Amino acid sequence: MGGSPTHEELAKQARKLKRQIAKQKEEENTLRASEEKYRSMVETTSDIIWEVDSHGVFSYVNPSVNTILGYKPEELIGRSFFSQMEPA
Repeated sequence: MGGSPTHEELAKQARKLKRQIAKQKEEENTLRASEEKYRSMVETTSDIIWEVDSHGVFSYVNPSVNTILGYKPEELIGRSFFSQMEPA
């Protein structure tokens, strides 16, 4: 025992792989739809939503920042959150 797999064994493995690929594609489509829903919600809310890294540098700012503060998102991305504060 330990020779080459039989045609039947190869066919069984192929069916298993096909099911796994179909499941993965379905999960990817579900994730993509969820991401699109989240992005739409974040980009259309009237509140400012932002993300900063561990150094306080903006990595994302939604379009509402323009309406509320007058900045375009691309003006803030890559800049420090703290550089936007007025000195006390």
